[in-house]
Amino acid sequence: MTFVVDNSVALTWCFESERTPATVELLRRVGSEGGFAPGIWPLEALNGLLSAERRRRIDTAKRDVLLGFLAGLPIAIDADTAGQAWADTARRAVEGLLEASRGVTLGPGLTIRDLIDEGRR
Repeated sequence: MTFVVDNSVALTWCFESERTPATVELLRRVGSEGGFAPGIWPLEALNGLLSAERRRRIDTAKRDVLLGFLAGLPIAIDADTAGQAWADTARRAVEGLLEASRGVTLGPGLTIRDLIDEGRR
C-alpha cells in the first residue's frame, strides 16, 4: 500500500471540478498499488457526499454511484482505529491527570492520585 487516503483527496476523485493532476495520480496509484484508510474514513466519505447532495451538487442516484466507486477501490480499512484512539486517549488523560494532581488533596489523607491508583487495581 502506498499511502493513507483521506477525504481531502478522495472526494476530489468524485468531483471533476476539484481534480488536479496530483489527485488523479494518487487515484492511479490507489488503483494499481492499493491504499490504507482509518476506520472512520467510510463515514467521512459518506458525510462529504451527503453534504454535496444537500448543496445540490449531486443527487441521490449520483451519491450512490460515487459511494460504490469509493467502496470499490482497493483501500484497506484499519479496523482498530477506534480502539487505538480510545486506548491512547485514556492513557494520555490519566497521565495528564496524574501530573496535574500532584499534591492536590480531596480530604485528609486522600489525593486524586490515590483514587486513580485505586481505579487501576
